[in-house]
Amino acid sequence: MGKKRLNNIKKVAGAIFVMLLLFSILPLLSSCKGDYQKALEGANANDTSSSSAISKYNCCSKNTSADDSSSAQDNNTENETADEILSDTSESASISQTTETDSQNTNINDNNQQIIEVIARSGGYYPEKIEAKAGVPTTLIINSKDAYGCERAFIIPDLNISEILPENGTTSFDLGVQPKGTKLVGVCSMGMYYFVIIFS
Repeated sequence: MGKKRLNNIKKVAGAIFVMLLLFSILPLLSSCKGDYQKALEGANANDTSSSSAISKYNCCSKNTSADDSSSAQDNNTENETADEILSDTSESASISQTTETDSQNTNINDNNQQIIEVIARSGGYYPEKIEAKAGVPTTLIINSKDAYGCERAFIIPDLNISEILPENGTTSFDLGVQPKGTKLVGVCSMGMYYFVIIFS
């Protein structure tokens, strides 16, 4: 009877020890922020003209320029929405993309319509940063090439666009006419992979 009681006490003590250990580690794990979350908080929105000064994770940052107060105010509201949505979905996300600024992926056709091309493949979207012309009807074309991961579940939160991309193929999205200073973020549903289109 004494050994049985001693074994039960050992089991209870072991369980208590494990629970205490888990409860002591839990605050440490929940306080850690993902790389993407840190990037959103530390993004610098004031300097978008110099590619050398642009942070690797410059995305969704709030527009602080005072060029046009009404469009800047509207843009801030849109970017805050993107911040809220992306922050909620990317706590543990890690970023493995390289920074690319590309205006070569944008062209204006004969109908005065801007075409932006992005490649979706396993590992993310390329280019990661695109500069586009403001005030022009814009179409986004995503070319999927061996896209087998979460990059297929594509969203643009500010435009309420949500689409499952094919593994291989082309998908078009009408982005409308965007005012100067607008930043549209295309992101996978997990918040791991993203790209930003900056209209200037």
